Amino acid sequence: MVVDHLSTRFLSSHATRTMSGVRRALATLLIAGLCAGPLATSAYAQFDGLPNDVTSATGSLSGTQAEAVRSYAKKYLDQLAAGSSDASGEERADEAKRLLVEPLNRIAVTPSFRLEYSRALVDQLRTMSQDSKAENAIRALFISGDLATETSIAIAEAQLASTDGGTRAAAAVAMRRTYEAVKRFDPAVGTPRLLTSLDAVGTALRKETDPQIYRELSRAVSAAMMIDRAGHDGVRNKAASVLSDSLGARLRDLAGAIPEAQTAYALVGAATDLRTVLGQDGQLSGEGAKAAAGFAGDLLVNVSKVIKKGGLSTDNAETDPTRALAVQMSLLGEQIITLASTRLSAPGAAVNLSNFLRSGLVGDDAKFTLGLNDVVDRLSKAPFGHAADRFK
Repeated sequence: MVVDHLSTRFLSSHATRTMSGVRRALATLLIAGLCAGPLATSAYAQFDGLPNDVTSATGSLSGTQAEAVRSYAKKYLDQLAAGSSDASGEERADEAKRLLVEPLNRIAVTPSFRLEYSRALVDQLRTMSQDSKAENAIRALFISGDLATETSIAIAEAQLASTDGGTRAAAAVAMRRTYEAVKRFDPAVGTPRLLTSLDAVGTALRKETDPQIYRELSRAVSAAMMIDRAGHDGVRNKAASVLSDSLGARLRDLAGAIPEAQTAYALVGAATDLRTVLGQDGQLSGEGAKAAAGFAGDLLVNVSKVIKKGGLSTDNAETDPTRALAVQMSLLGEQIITLASTRLSAPGAAVNLSNFLRSGLVGDDAKFTLGLNDVVDRLSKAPFGHAADRFK
């Protein structure tokens, strides 16, 4: 997820206060590689009696292969449970977690293997994900995310509403990892289940109050929107709509306030991803494009409200990080509207308001606010059709 240098200066100038449990969970996942970019292929060709012909098996696994999967799963689930129950066993538990995930990241891993492996793992993972000790729940979610089956998705979904912030953060990352696995590997989960999972993440986005978890949830939905696999058009469009509608609602709730740093990361990152997908032929259809344009309008309107409330200084964007962020959000909003217009076969005049914000001059800020009226009017008509009062 790319964040422009303008918003980066804003983010680096605003320290954020986060729950220690959330920081710990995300640090744990980062060290383990779960918060990094796309799934890395393991250096191991095979491991401890689980050969590649098992992980790459097509069709139903043979009785011998299935028994090998069950034995491997049991061995390291037992090690995971034993280490998790003993304060001195954290290292053994983490090793077991790593070894349970390793087969899932091999290049030729198949749905047949995932489904067999899932049957051997999910009951214990489900129980562990509910553990009152957050570290144990996080380990279970770590594995569930890469497992990427319908039953493992349910484990992560259930913990999106956990009362523990670290567990919620880990569940959000697990959902993202599932979507990334669907993008990279032959999937073991059908599109209907992916669609319902996006409903669950969208609900969590609307309810989440911790900015850092909010950011992770938005990254999960973006990952679903990036699934460029054939037959997943509905998933991409649903993700675009969930992302746009959820973050648009958060912008409207801001009512002219400047977003704190992690929320700003979420907004800029989501806008960047929407712009990317809209720029790719055939990735989003009408509904996704309409939703994205509505979110873009919310971005622009909130900047206008910030101006009206006196939230921007008269320093230019080169010296004021907050004004730089406003320029970046506005520029992304303009680009999304232009691309969405193209996708909807209704290109209009290019929106070009963000440049007014760069100078810091009061007159230029006024030009931005006045010019926005035409944009709002455009978004309220066909083919966009957003309610006019959305942008008030």
